[in-house]
Amino acid sequence: MITNSIIEENMLISIITAVYNAEDTIAETIQSVREGGYDHYEHIIIDGGSTDGTLDVVRSMQHDRLRWVSEKDEGIYDAMNKGIGMAGGDYIATLNADDYYVPGALEEVARAIEKSNGASVVHGNIMYLKNGREMIHTPPITKRVYNEIHMPSLHPATFIKSDVYERYGSYNLDYKIAADHDYLMNLYIHKEGFYYLNKVVTCMRWGGASIQQWKLQHKEQRKIHRKYGVAFMKRLQFERLCLMAQIRSFVKSILVRR
Repeated sequence: MITNSIIEENMLISIITAVYNAEDTIAETIQSVREGGYDHYEHIIIDGGSTDGTLDVVRSMQHDRLRWVSEKDEGIYDAMNKGIGMAGGDYIATLNADDYYVPGALEEVARAIEKSNGASVVHGNIMYLKNGREMIHTPPITKRVYNEIHMPSLHPATFIKSDVYERYGSYNLDYKIAADHDYLMNLYIHKEGFYYLNKVVTCMRWGGASIQQWKLQHKEQRKIHRKYGVAFMKRLQFERLCLMAQIRSFVKSILVRR
């Protein structure tokens, strides 16, 4: 854990978790934030009116750095926007209710922020899991990788300076599944500083997204690429990489079941 650090004394990290009916996973999400190795944080949970035992779990894990609200919302990005409006941190991250940080993740991020001299965006890697087993370890986000996939950072492992939200606004609710991609592309195009931490920060459970969700995601990502002037051939390359990722994930999911 960081001690005797200027960051520890002055910098607050806000973690926003949007949740709806996640009683089976929310406890691990909350606990992972507590085990992040960094004490200067706040965890804000925005519940969309869960009808299962989610709120019972949240109440049972209540502590002085955790606060929550429960009300109907217009989807995950509306919930994130509400959380950002409540946040008081110098940096803000979003952690989904079925994802969790690796132990010590917040300490690693705080050190990276210190090394970056306060970059607008600090981001790390993601590990995808199926039934608790590793499926995919994301490659380093190098400039070459960005040129291939046009994804400046991986949102669940991204920490954004609070004044960025003041300058660029919140997530665009016109997008249902790729508003984070739109937001990060906008920051990248406007040359906001990105600092890359080449370590796994977040574990994401592989939920087996439906074909309809894949179609919507790719539709929105194509729209975003056109919006920011990504060339046609680059868009085709992106589609090919997405398709290959889906195939690899499908094959690995079969192997995991075995």
